[in-house]
Amino acid sequence: MTRYGLTILILIFALVNSSYIIDTKNEELLTSAKKENACILKNYKAELWADSVLKTLSLEEKIGQLIMVDAHPQKDRKHWEQVGEYVSKYKVGGVIFFKSGPMQLALMNNYLQAKARIPLIMSIDGEWGLAMRMDSVLSFPVQMALGAIKDNQLIYEMGRTIARHLKRIGIHINFAPVLDVNNNPLNPVINIRSFSDDKKVVVEKATFYMQGLQDEHILAVGKHFPGHGDTQTDSHHDLPYLGFSRKRLDSLELYPFRELIKKGIGGIMIAHLDVPALDPVNKRPATLSHEVVTELLRDEIGFEGIIFTDALNMRGATKYFKPGEAALKALLAGNDILLYPEEIPWAIQFIKEAIYDSIICPEELDEHVRKVLKLKYWVGLNHCQYVDTNNLYFDLNHPKDLLLIRKLTEQSLTIIKNNNKILPLQRLDTLKMAFLNFQPKNAKVFYDYLALYAPIDTIHFPDKPTIQQINRLLDTLKNYNLIITSLHQTNRYSFRTFNISNESLQFLKELDKLNKKVILALFASPYSLRIIPEIKSFQSIIMSYESNPITQELTAQLIFGGIGAFGKLPVSVFPYYPIYTGYDIIKPIRLKYTIPEEVGIDTRKLIKADSIIKRAIALEAFPGCQVLVAKDGKVFYHKAFGKLFYDSLPNSISTLYDIASITKIAATTLATMALYDQDKIDIHKEVGDYLEIAQNSDKEHLSIGDILSHQARLTAWIPFYKTMITDSIKKKNYFSNQYSSEYPYKVAEDLYAQKGMKDTIYQRIFNSKLLAAKKYVYSDLGFFIMKEIVENQSQQNISDFCQQKFYQPLGCVTTMFTPLIKFKKKQIAPTEYDTEFRKQLIWGYVHDPGASLMGGIQGHAGVFSNANDLAKIAQMLLWNGKYGNETYIKASTIKLFTSCYNCPQNRRGLGFDKPEPDPEKDSPVTRNASLLTYGHQGFTGTCIWIDPKEQLIYIFLSNRVYPNAENKKINTLGIRNKVFDVFYEALKQ
Repeated sequence: MTRYGLTILILIFALVNSSYIIDTKNEELLTSAKKENACILKNYKAELWADSVLKTLSLEEKIGQLIMVDAHPQKDRKHWEQVGEYVSKYKVGGVIFFKSGPMQLALMNNYLQAKARIPLIMSIDGEWGLAMRMDSVLSFPVQMALGAIKDNQLIYEMGRTIARHLKRIGIHINFAPVLDVNNNPLNPVINIRSFSDDKKVVVEKATFYMQGLQDEHILAVGKHFPGHGDTQTDSHHDLPYLGFSRKRLDSLELYPFRELIKKGIGGIMIAHLDVPALDPVNKRPATLSHEVVTELLRDEIGFEGIIFTDALNMRGATKYFKPGEAALKALLAGNDILLYPEEIPWAIQFIKEAIYDSIICPEELDEHVRKVLKLKYWVGLNHCQYVDTNNLYFDLNHPKDLLLIRKLTEQSLTIIKNNNKILPLQRLDTLKMAFLNFQPKNAKVFYDYLALYAPIDTIHFPDKPTIQQINRLLDTLKNYNLIITSLHQTNRYSFRTFNISNESLQFLKELDKLNKKVILALFASPYSLRIIPEIKSFQSIIMSYESNPITQELTAQLIFGGIGAFGKLPVSVFPYYPIYTGYDIIKPIRLKYTIPEEVGIDTRKLIKADSIIKRAIALEAFPGCQVLVAKDGKVFYHKAFGKLFYDSLPNSISTLYDIASITKIAATTLATMALYDQDKIDIHKEVGDYLEIAQNSDKEHLSIGDILSHQARLTAWIPFYKTMITDSIKKKNYFSNQYSSEYPYKVAEDLYAQKGMKDTIYQRIFNSKLLAAKKYVYSDLGFFIMKEIVENQSQQNISDFCQQKFYQPLGCVTTMFTPLIKFKKKQIAPTEYDTEFRKQLIWGYVHDPGASLMGGIQGHAGVFSNANDLAKIAQMLLWNGKYGNETYIKASTIKLFTSCYNCPQNRRGLGFDKPEPDPEKDSPVTRNASLLTYGHQGFTGTCIWIDPKEQLIYIFLSNRVYPNAENKKINTLGIRNKVFDVFYEALKQ
């Protein structure tokens, strides 16, 4: 046998094998696709493979290659077997998948591929990704939201990402993008599935989406030709009528299709539309029209790709034709693939008879089949593909893909009204805010994120309110000067009411009469603006396009300036809001809440931090904790672990913790810095310059700088309470179990200290002996003294000063002394069961005995907070004293106080602790932290560290002292620094 003959035999053997493999590299496929954007089917190797396969096909197999059947993975075994029979018996060439979950679809995909002699081409409607047809997967924004985005590169990346998801689950065709120009607000089927009512916006956005899909070798199919945007009938249920002139169709409806074809889109879907200007035959759907499919699309426009029918089971196709007849007419019209025809055997039989009767010539049939086979080669089906089910859920829900969705959503949010530049909200201390909640089940995430920024009360709107309830609501709202509310469209296809009740719309009119400032967030189609009354008091309206956790979260952040705003309205909403309406907010002014991937960290790398904490709780190092980490102004890790007690009361990110000595920087040092800026405190002056009580004592000449840096020769602490609980001292009646003017300081539950307690404590401090040498000795006493200086110089209680100067304007809802004034015990983590002094569980009262003697307000301890509110203080310091467009402290002052004050003898700054530069000595913070880092630890099991080099904030709050302060496992196990190390390591990777 000659070498040539042997080659032919080998080729024939390969062709009869079910895999039809021709050895080509995926890289070559990608390269060829890039070179041939004009038509993805123009590929020499694809033509060679298609021709070789075509020669082996029977007539039935050829017809079958042109049919895509429907598959519903959630249905029963009988359905699976029926679809399997279509593949094995009727030789169908492809499948369109409907409602399912990832694993169900993957298994059915593999089941069907195993039955196919020629690999099946799989498809899905995935306009916003697999989530359009599947649960348990990521959902991308709808096309109208994409129409609001300026950054088209994000849309391209979305196309590529969706393509990767489709490939991962064995799908090769995406019936997207929608190319319809939605110029009819009452369109019941397209609407927010369209990019815009501007044809050029449609082309611009669709091009990037299409290119992203096809660059990953997923066929993009533009729909619904010749244009379904200006109809008021759903072709699923009837045949829509498009009665426009040919001139109008050319200038508007057909424009996006012509442009996308020029740009290389590989597929076009024909709609079931009655278009007399294109086909004079009455009631003939475009899908079945030779004039539309062949004469217009194929010949006049010059489309060389794959033409799909819309689903042939829809009433728009079947109302006037029998099922098998509709399939035949669709093929005669020039379609390449018959999608979802009814009665598969009948459809095949009709087509066979048409061929036998020479109604369809064999060459024409072969050309359709050849195109389908070339498409299969292009998507990689020259060999059979099975879905690997390992890690399937993770691969379809990758955090990097979630980040892309967040970016797309963030860029789409559109401020369509912003009177007096109310957004982002400023001067939070001047606002008394209410959230008017019309839909409690749908607005939880929105409210939760609003509450991260500032105090805001929730007022629920009843489902069917009475007149009396309406009046009570209005009376309640009179007490607020800013009302935030939201409306949520929970059904994408509710295009008349948008799931917005008449009662809520009427109440908005009543609300307008109060003349209050109102911010409305619309989690709905832009067309919902048509039914919302024009309310003069609406200071701002935000268009969020959809109601889901991400849109709600980011819209709340937009209101407070955690993110900017860049979206432009992609449609006109007559008469108030023209297309392209949108007010920009360029720069964030407050913390942003995001996911680790946005700061370059792989979420999986942080599982180690969770594990360390959970193990510490299991070892009873503490009952629970909060951890917050932020980088570059973005909170990317914010969690609560464990419980308030080891055995009861759940912990949450809103729980307040006694932060112990963090009070030194979160209150006393902050206040000192503010007064330093006002020239009311000079760190080079002495205690005697500010406190009369210090004069003529050995504390008179201690410098403020030395006190703040713990080198003023003060002793570490004085156990004041111990001298007050002996039998001889008890006679002096230091304490009472009832409040009175004589006993004003609340020490604990049913325990009050006498009004002379302050004098007693300060007398002991100023009578205490100084240490012999001037060296670093950590001392609480200096901050007792600094509290007095702050109060003298500000003429305010330190609690009031910090509230007014910092906590309230920053939006620190939980940061405060004496939290039981505002919060319930169950919102606060308990500390120690004090068996020696207070004889009770300390819960809601300061743990530190010295601070408790002063009613819980002291310079070294007493502040409670959650991690979120401490992060606002930390970010203000990182942003050089600015936050929320307000300046709190001068940048130079922050640099002075957070720098090492007396290096190398003493590592500390002014008030702030810092890393130990000497590697031979213990450091309070991980060695991964830069030497620029500053912060503090707290006795109760807390710490806060701020690293300017990495722009990193780390906050760890726990109640490790419950039930006994002798529990030092948090230190012996090194929990706080081990957790912090995880984040540095993740950043390095």
